[in-house]
Amino acid sequence: MRKRKCTTRTNEDPLSCAYDVAAAGKSPKIKRRSFGLARAALAAGLLAMLCNVNSVPGDFLIDDVMAVVTNDDVTGNAPLREIWRHDFWGKPISSPVSHKSYRPLTTLSFRANASWFGPEPFSFHAINVLLHGFVTGLFALMAGHICSLLPARHDGRQEAEVGGLVAGLIFAVHPIHTEAAAGLAQVANVTGRAELLSGLFYVLAFLAYASLTAETPDTRVAEARAPEAAVAPKLYTPGQVLRQVAAVGAAAVCGAAAMLCKEQGLTVLAVCALYDVCFHLRLHIGTALGDSRQVRPSLLAH
Repeated sequence: MRKRKCTTRTNEDPLSCAYDVAAAGKSPKIKRRSFGLARAALAAGLLAMLCNVNSVPGDFLIDDVMAVVTNDDVTGNAPLREIWRHDFWGKPISSPVSHKSYRPLTTLSFRANASWFGPEPFSFHAINVLLHGFVTGLFALMAGHICSLLPARHDGRQEAEVGGLVAGLIFAVHPIHTEAAAGLAQVANVTGRAELLSGLFYVLAFLAYASLTAETPDTRVAEARAPEAAVAPKLYTPGQVLRQVAAVGAAAVCGAAAMLCKEQGLTVLAVCALYDVCFHLRLHIGTALGDSRQVRPSLLAH
């Protein structure tokens, strides 16, 4: 088969090029820029912080008193090791009166906060606002990645940037993140750091797992696109194996950290499994419909 060189010309389908090169036993070299998605994530993160910066001068609210102000695990009156034996409110997890909310990483962050910056509420609120901005930016990246896998023209970069920006902006300004009256605040209420930290590790776990789609050998994509073609199976290289192991390990560690910040973080395992099913269904359904644009390499690879 005639060898073909991948280019970045606008009149050439990058994925079609990838199939031709994969059938010839070569790895495609397609350069894509993701600066637009990065800018979308940055804009969403800055907007999230701007919307909540007015909470920084606030005082401790509602559950903050029990979880932070009077919690010996936070003030340092209890040994550090006791954090792993106590619930979120500083009571022994085995006690009948314990709430059974086990969030040691969140409590540890409160203790570090109080130790480094003092017990005043200003630093607690400021760090919450920064965390909210960071989580919002990561959420925009995650949304952009998911949008890049939808049917689209060319390589899906425009869909990723627009989808990531819109989702990130909605997430940034959504009022549920600052609703302190109901005790559910993620930013204005200091105890909302449990949601912020859990969300941070949650999104990182998903992004780590989703990066596995970028490690699919080119011949497997080519076979899915044209199963009648006699394409010789391509084995994973040692580098690909190491990257896959590292991605799975990172997803597992971040998933465990999300759970130790707030219990609901455990559900990221189900989300990753669902993503895996949807990704492979999309690949095979798109192939069956004969639309090569429905099967695209992940933008996380670039």
